[in-house]
Amino acid sequence: MNMISKVIASKTLVEILKEQAKQKVKEINEKLGVRPALTILMAGNNPASVSYVTKKIELAKECGMKSEIIYLNENSSQEYDKITTELNNNKDINGFMLQLPCPIELENGFNINSEKDVDCLTEVTYQKMLTEKQDAFSPCTPLGILRYLEFLGVEISGTNFAIIGKSRLVGKPLFELLLNSGGTVTLCHSRTKDLAKSISTADVVISAVGKPNLLNQDNIQEGQILIDVGINKVEGKLCGDIAKDAVEKAKIITPVPGGVGPLTVMSLITNTIDACYMQNGLARPTWKVQ
Repeated sequence: MNMISKVIASKTLVEILKEQAKQKVKEINEKLGVRPALTILMAGNNPASVSYVTKKIELAKECGMKSEIIYLNENSSQEYDKITTELNNNKDINGFMLQLPCPIELENGFNINSEKDVDCLTEVTYQKMLTEKQDAFSPCTPLGILRYLEFLGVEISGTNFAIIGKSRLVGKPLFELLLNSGGTVTLCHSRTKDLAKSISTADVVISAVGKPNLLNQDNIQEGQILIDVGINKVEGKLCGDIAKDAVEKAKIITPVPGGVGPLTVMSLITNTIDACYMQNGLARPTWKVQ
C-alpha cells in the first residue's frame, strides 16, 4: 500500500534558532558590550552567489549582529591574502568566510585562522571537527542537516544512513559527523554501481548531488526519510534531487527550496555567535531545536 509522505520545511526550525540567536547576541552585548561580527568575502558576480550572500548578511543583521561583504578583485591572490590577514588580526571580527565558487587562484590557501573559520573551509578546522575538539566548527550544511534530523525526531545513534555525494563541504564531513554520533553510514558517489541497492537498507537517505529526479519511487524504499541537499534549475524553477513521485513511498521529504538551504545560512550565524562567545572567554552556547 502506498503511503503519502510528509513534506516538512525548515521554516519553523529556522525561526526557533533565530530567536535563540537574537537572545544570545543581546546577552553578550549587555554583558561585554560586543556584538558578533561576520564578514563575507566574495569575488565575481555569480547571480546565485550574490543572492546567497545577501541572505546571509540580512539574517545576521536580523539577529542583531554586525555583518559586511567585501568584494574582491578576482585577478588578485595578493589582495585576498592581504585582506584575510587583516581580518585574522582584527579582534572585532569574529568570523569570516569566502563565498564559493571563487574565481581567484588562492596561492596560499584560504588563510583563515581556525577560531574564525566559521564555514570550516581550512584543513586545520576540518581536522578539529574530525577529532571533535570543543572549539571546532562544523561545515554549515552538515550542521544544518544534523539539526534538521533532530527536529524531525531522528535519533542518529543506531540509525542507518545513506549519503549520496562525497564533496568536502557536505558529503564527507556529514559522513564523519554521523559516524561520530553512532550512526551506521554508507557513502555513495558517481561510481557507485547499484545506487538502489546501496541505499536500500537506509532509514534516512541524504542526497547532495545536484541531479534532478535522482531519487524516485523506483529506487527508494517504502518509509524512508529523504533529505534533499541538491540544488538544480529545471525550466527556470529551483528543485532538488528528489522526484515528485517519491512522496508516494517516502515517510518524510525535505523540500527544495525551503529545506536544508535556510538551515545552512542559519548555521553560519550560530557558528559566528559561538566564535564570538569563545573569543571573549565565555562558554560555547548550546542550541535547541524545539
